[in-house]
Amino acid sequence: MQFMLMVYKDREIFARMPDAEKARISEACDAWRDELTRSGHMRQMSRLTGTGTAATVRRTGDQFLVTDGPFAETKEVFGGFAVVECRDRDEAIELAKKFPGIAFGGSMEVRPIATGEAGRQC
Repeated sequence: MQFMLMVYKDREIFARMPDAEKARISEACDAWRDELTRSGHMRQMSRLTGTGTAATVRRTGDQFLVTDGPFAETKEVFGGFAVVECRDRDEAIELAKKFPGIAFGGSMEVRPIATGEAGRQC
């Protein structure tokens, strides 16, 4: 069963960190990714660029509205994701608990990836 582990970080906490601390966290996250790869859980992992590069597309009637930035103003921003193969939700949660960014004000959402008919619907 595949799960998406979605990484969220608090922009304000991260911005206040010294560069050396940011580098240490990045290295720890890389080590976490490497362990998931060695254990056979990893299917895909990517970091996202900053929210300043994002665009949100909405539609009202026949009109499209494209705005710069993420959909919602929030302290936490979606920073990246991993797709992992696990026996069940509990195993996916255990992997998420080991993500180093959680110790620094981040969070990780664990969500099963829909398959079959549910996976084909918008």
